[in-house]
Order: sequence, then structure tokens, then C-alpha cells
Amino acid sequence: MIQVQLDDVIYRPDTKSNDQNVAGRLMVKGASLRFENVAQSIDIAPIRHVSSVSIGIAKWVKIDYGTGVAPSQAYFADGRAFGLTSIFGSSERILNFVTPLLGTQAQYTPPPYNLSALKAIRAICDYAIGQIENELADATIQDNLLDLGLDAVSVTAIVSGLGQVRQLPGQAQKEIRAGALWFFGGVIVSVLSYMAIPYTGGRYVIAIGALAVGARQLISGFNRSRSTGEDQLDILVTQTLKSLNRMDVQQWQNAAQALSEKTIALVRELIQIGETDGYITEQVDPKFDNRLHNIRAKQIGNALNSLGGAEVMHTAAEMVRERLGTAADDLALVWNGIGEWIPG
Repeated sequence: MIQVQLDDVIYRPDTKSNDQNVAGRLMVKGASLRFENVAQSIDIAPIRHVSSVSIGIAKWVKIDYGTGVAPSQAYFADGRAFGLTSIFGSSERILNFVTPLLGTQAQYTPPPYNLSALKAIRAICDYAIGQIENELADATIQDNLLDLGLDAVSVTAIVSGLGQVRQLPGQAQKEIRAGALWFFGGVIVSVLSYMAIPYTGGRYVIAIGALAVGARQLISGFNRSRSTGEDQLDILVTQTLKSLNRMDVQQWQNAAQALSEKTIALVRELIQIGETDGYITEQVDPKFDNRLHNIRAKQIGNALNSLGGAEVMHTAAEMVRERLGTAADDLALVWNGIGEWIPG
């Protein structure tokens, strides 16, 4: 018989922020699952996949659900003993509750992913992340995406997802500060309690809860602070797909093609500059800045960085080296300081 309610459950919508953890209960409603507490109620259906994952040092159950192009996610952990069960225990209690439900509903089969379309989406999203790294305003990013031929709905989905990407560094610092307060607060309480043994008849308290919560938040915060560009790209692609009820595959492929053509045009211009003016000069020239670096070559470097970051810049530099040889060394100096460019 299927259990219809499970109390003492912790829910979070993603893996990124501990401050979104909320306590409540899981309930079976017909063929669907519902999480609820006094503040909210979340229906989780249709369930597409259930798995056990680790977030920091705790064990969680991840549920993929929904009917969109990309699934929504919900994460649940054992909330007994102030959440310590999920840290020192396992996810079996949640899995045992959810798994029988899978057999009571028709399994949802998501629409097949078009790999070339996903590749196009990743290229466009990577371009959008490059735009925020260059500190461009949302309105400018929106215009640049529209120029690639995307419709307003798709552009809005991308720009909305960029908001979450921008928050990642701040969320990491917030978690580290909160974790430090909990952990060192627990240490202080434990030490003071131990020092008071002569006055308490040999009894003392170890603040295990505060130490565990603090350690978990510190680990999560440090992991988030090491978030790579690939992590940001994955987040933006996922958020964009979630926001789209339908996907015009041809539109995204055309936009990616336009982006590719833009890149090729810039590389051709870059090679032409190397063949005619050079990237560094030894005399004053209006085409060069006060460091005697070619102004347009630097502008192209910034443009390539916004199109795909250091990876695209290195590809362009290799093409320059193949065509112009050691002139690529001068170009590497001109591009010094642009994004995450490191001369190879």
C-alpha cells in the first residue's frame, strides 16, 4: 500500500542556495506528488525521473518533473533531527516514499531533444554570458540577441535567465558568511560550555546542530564560489529551456549561424589588420593607442570575448598564427587584460 503522507521533509528548488531550504511534508494526491507547508503548496507532476544526489555533504532526492522542453527539478531531504539525518544518514526514507508512486501513473515521455538545436542554444547562451561579462546592460544584450534573428519570447527567456547567472557570486559570499557565523558560533558555545564544567557538575553542551549547519553552508558556498563558466552556461541553458513552452528549432539554428558568421567576419578582419597595419607599432599612429597597440585589433578582441569568451579568442589567435606566424605574439599582448584571456 502506498504511504500517503511523509512529514519532516526539507525542500529546495535547486542545488545552488541553502537559504531556499524550507521544511514541510510530502503528500500523495491522486497520481501526483505535492509538497506543502503553512506558506506554500507545490504540485510535482508528471514525474519524469527520480534519483539520489549529494549536495555538499547531505543526501538529497532529486525529482525531475513537468511537461516542458526541459524538466523542472525539486530536491528533498530528510528533515528529522534538524536535518542532521540527511547529513549523516541517507536518502532512503524519501526514495521509499516516492518510488511506489512511479508505478501508479503513466510515465511521461518528454519530446526528443534535437541535439543540433541544443548546440545552437548553448552557443547563443554562451554569447549572452559573454555580454554580461563585458558589463553590458540588459537592454543592449536584448538588442544584440534580437539582431541575431531570435524572437522576443526567446530573447526574454535568455535575459531572464541571465539574472540568475548574475546572482551566483553574491549567493556564494552570502552562504560563506552565514556558514562561518553558524560554525564559529557553534565552536564558541561548545568551548564556553566545556569551560563551565566546574560550575555545571560535569555537564557540557556541544552545539552539533550549529556546527553541522555551518559546515554544510561553508562547503556549499566555497563550491559555488568556484563556479566555472561552464556551470553558468548550464544554468542559463536550463533556465531558458524551462521558460520556453515551444521551441522553433530553425530559428535557433539560424541565430547560431548568424553568430558564427559574425565571428568569422571578425577573424577575417583581424587577419587583414595583421597583414596591413600590424598589431603593434613603433611610432605614433592614429590607428594605435598610447601603448602603440592597434585600437581596432583590441576592439575585435573584446567583440570575440563577448561572442564566446577566451575559447573563441584562442581559436582566432591560432588562425592568426597559422596565417601570420609570430605576429600572433603581438596580438596576444594587445589582448592582454580582455576577459579571461591568457596568452597560450
